[in-house]
Amino acid sequence: MQTVRLVFFTIYVAFGQKNEKQEIITIKKILGKLKIEPLIVKIDIDKYIDHEWKRWKLGIIPARNYLFAAIAGSVLAKSKSKNPQIWVCAHKEEINPTHTDKSNRFFRSCSKILSDNYRKNISVTTPFKDLTKPEIVSYWHKYWEKKYNISVNETVSCYFGNNCGVCKACINRAVVFVCAGIKIENFQTNPFLDKRKLILNSYIVSFNSLHTERKLDFLYALNKQKNILPKKLKKFLDLNYKKYENKIIKRIDSIRKVDKI
Repeated sequence: MQTVRLVFFTIYVAFGQKNEKQEIITIKKILGKLKIEPLIVKIDIDKYIDHEWKRWKLGIIPARNYLFAAIAGSVLAKSKSKNPQIWVCAHKEEINPTHTDKSNRFFRSCSKILSDNYRKNISVTTPFKDLTKPEIVSYWHKYWEKKYNISVNETVSCYFGNNCGVCKACINRAVVFVCAGIKIENFQTNPFLDKRKLILNSYIVSFNSLHTERKLDFLYALNKQKNILPKKLKKFLDLNYKKYENKIIKRIDSIRKVDKI
């Protein structure tokens, strides 16, 4: 019987993102536990960008995943593997036509471009396409923490790299952790205090347009932190939680029962 050997090569692209310094520190620490040395590729995109371009000021790079895949493709060009895969980060809630570099169409097109260019059967995909963030984190918490000695709390999400508790990334992280049954104790400020009113002025305003699973996750997290919520968030919760309660119970149960990726 032929033995198949899997080789993982990790690439981090540093392009001037807000929390780049802390991300590099974090990936080196985590991958060090796995005895994997990451390739860190630095690109000074800022000098090629018009400073009036508002999207860049927000840290948004159109087709960012294509940039990542193209770099990975150039590395794979020297690989002896006949059927290499490039994994990029995109989860279930992101894979839709509005996220052009996280859509199924993008993965197909990118795979074809790289395969034709390097004359290899290169597949660009994501291992998390069928899972939401709470499901991924729940699985990690249950199965990977002890196996690899890597806690989800060792990861970094914060735009400022210090678990500030007031940026959008920290709020998203807190919602995910609460849904996965993980204590939110490493933030400088509890995100549900909504110090900058991001929850009130962003999440609440766009609530009706959220994917159903995100609605349920958001309401569950608010309810678990109800005792510290500002008055307006409590009022919103009181108006909406009962309406979705049965679905929320089923949703959280499914998150906690994820047993494979």
